[in-house]
Amino acid sequence: MSNQREDDSVKKGAVLNELRKLSSHKYVKLTNRGNSAIFSALYIAKKVNFRPYILIPDQGGWITYETFPAILGFQVKKIKTNDGIIDLDDLKENVKTGSAFIFSTYAGYFAKQDVKEISKICRAAKCLVIEDITAALGDTELCNSADVDVRLSSFGRWKPINLGHGGFVSCNDKDWIENTSDIFKMVTPENMDYELLLTKLDGLKKRREMFLSRCEKVKKDLDEMDIMHRYSIGINVCVRFKTEDEKTKIINYCDTNKLEFVVCPKDIRVNTDAVSIEIKRL
Repeated sequence: MSNQREDDSVKKGAVLNELRKLSSHKYVKLTNRGNSAIFSALYIAKKVNFRPYILIPDQGGWITYETFPAILGFQVKKIKTNDGIIDLDDLKENVKTGSAFIFSTYAGYFAKQDVKEISKICRAAKCLVIEDITAALGDTELCNSADVDVRLSSFGRWKPINLGHGGFVSCNDKDWIENTSDIFKMVTPENMDYELLLTKLDGLKKRREMFLSRCEKVKKDLDEMDIMHRYSIGINVCVRFKTEDEKTKIINYCDTNKLEFVVCPKDIRVNTDAVSIEIKRL
């Protein structure tokens, strides 16, 4: 039993080292769920930078971005987007009342945000930047900025790291972790398979390359359709439709190619008539 605990401790240490590299942050805390990671990140905002509002995108984020803040005494203010991509002018207008702005690196999993500019705007107004990098883990361009205060990710089903449960929160401020130790004690994962998680982390680069390659193939196959944010990157593809015939054509393509899909409008993808082709579920 003692040897098993020592082995788990070594593997956990290796996991944390990998997550430090992926998040570009010094301090990493594992959580039992992805939603626990979101709640913990918002809890950090409450402890270190309390203001009335948590800012969230008006679409392309996650369900609990909107539901968790009230539990912590925040109000929610939605920032306008262009089909998920943050409207930087609207962010500038609203950022001063924000304790934190939480957003997903890839809006709706299908289009990348301008993380650098978002961080610049928030930093100037002393609004914390919370980046949900679940979809973008392994993106060395968007996940390596020192200007992001807190990063988080889920290891749930249909995620790039698809352990099936768990997640993490990271930052560069040791005091933030120490001052919020009460919440991290509550969400500490139990019976996490660190060996399997290491295997998933080792395979992340190959899995990510597969996602991006399949997305490019889908975009090429559906080149004549209205592909949303066509020249951006993500691990899903969203295709707008204007008629039932167009919708049927997209769905038939998915069925033929054994690709799962989500019909929109849907807050966590895009709030317009579209089909989100769920490459991330492969």
